[in-house]
Amino acid sequence: AKLHALGTLEGLGASSDKSILRALDDAEPQVVERALGKVGDVSDEMQTTLQVLAAKWNSWRVLMALARVASEQPQNPGGGKKFDGLNWAEDIAWQCLVKTGAHPLVLGAALNGSHSMAALWANFERLAKEKAQWTGAMAMFLRTEAARPEAGDWAGGMLNALVEDGGLKSAWPQMFKALDEGLIKTGSSLQRADKGMKLKELLARAAENASNQQASESSRLMDIELLSLDFSKEARTALIACLSEKQPEAVQTAAIRVLAQNSSTYVTAALIEDWPHYAPKAKAAALEALLTRDDRAIPLLESKLVKPEEFSAAQVQALIKHNSAKVAAAAKMALASVIPPSREEVTAKFKPAIAAKGDATKGMNHFISRCMACHRAGTMGLAVGPDLITVKTKGREALLTAILEPHKEVASQFIAYTVNTKDGQTLAGIITNDTASSMTIKMMGGVEKTLQRSEIKGSSSNGQSLMPEGIETGMSVEDMADLLSYIESL
Repeated sequence: AKLHALGTLEGLGASSDKSILRALDDAEPQVVERALGKVGDVSDEMQTTLQVLAAKWNSWRVLMALARVASEQPQNPGGGKKFDGLNWAEDIAWQCLVKTGAHPLVLGAALNGSHSMAALWANFERLAKEKAQWTGAMAMFLRTEAARPEAGDWAGGMLNALVEDGGLKSAWPQMFKALDEGLIKTGSSLQRADKGMKLKELLARAAENASNQQASESSRLMDIELLSLDFSKEARTALIACLSEKQPEAVQTAAIRVLAQNSSTYVTAALIEDWPHYAPKAKAAALEALLTRDDRAIPLLESKLVKPEEFSAAQVQALIKHNSAKVAAAAKMALASVIPPSREEVTAKFKPAIAAKGDATKGMNHFISRCMACHRAGTMGLAVGPDLITVKTKGREALLTAILEPHKEVASQFIAYTVNTKDGQTLAGIITNDTASSMTIKMMGGVEKTLQRSEIKGSSSNGQSLMPEGIETGMSVEDMADLLSYIESL
């Protein structure tokens, strides 16, 4: 009734500070949140009330609405503004952020005003050195501020301040990327803002240290991540050196992920040639990097360096059914020995597992090795496909069909899509968020990637499941019975 009353007063043009103040004093958070949405010019009495609310409430929705009101106040309300201090409105926004642990939506509200909230920076910096969770908030702050049309000089100064501040060294990659992403939206870039050449010098040192086997692994990993900002020949050479034999697995993996962003044929050749030197996690990262681009998948398959058995069932299926006829042809030739047989043959082979008594303990091991990259079972696994607890009551015959013929019946939220990007990548997964400006796709292994609409060339779906055919490869009838018994035991 109070919410309706507030709306009615506004509709009649009869809303006043008196009615808003009364609603702001309400015990219900929904009423306070709605009243904050109707605050206009701030009187002295309203200012005092807003300060009281910041101290009183813990509801993140109330604090989000309060941070928005504070951010929309004139740039110098109630006195002058200092870089190392906060005026009353900024102080309210800061209290809202601290109380919610830098909740992303509260931070977005605090930065929503037409003026810069640069006075918050000193406080962000202080907390980020104490708590790692604040580095994400700092990155969002930098990304938002750098995207403002007038942010060029500010971003350059912030870049210099970051380079000079050794206390934030571990957060450099995240901070610089955030600044770069914001600047790109204005038609600028981090390199253009680097008028003092401090970033260029930093990246040159990073390239030198990244390939230095005598340096600590942690410092090398940070420098490899920094080199994702540098597409120079020197950076590329340093990263390729990290792929060589006897390099730590973590170093190889990190270097591969950064190199994957470089579309040059030189990088493609290096990623393939160093395959024999890769540790297991580095091999997985290299396959992912090579298979997301048509111009890399073909030379990989033709090289025959990777044994057919080293491709997962999902990768085999994606390659032989690839949108590119050239990729599909190369895959059918290179992977002939592991292409799964027809579903009719497979179903006939495993039908006895329906009546067989399985061992649930052994079945759990099959789940771990074959299913947990996309399914949850109790506390194990990743939520990409359905949670297996939700399908346990279907009966053994229906469970077997779902395993052997994953495309036969697919719920709409688990339909797979193929997304092609303008820079040549091909990503396959389920769409978890689709807006006018971006799309988020969740891939096998639980990895989520958000793409801006401007990055997407096109997307398509054949209505099939992300789960590939061929999961049963290498299993006996007894193994399948064990897996079915494990699912039923959940």
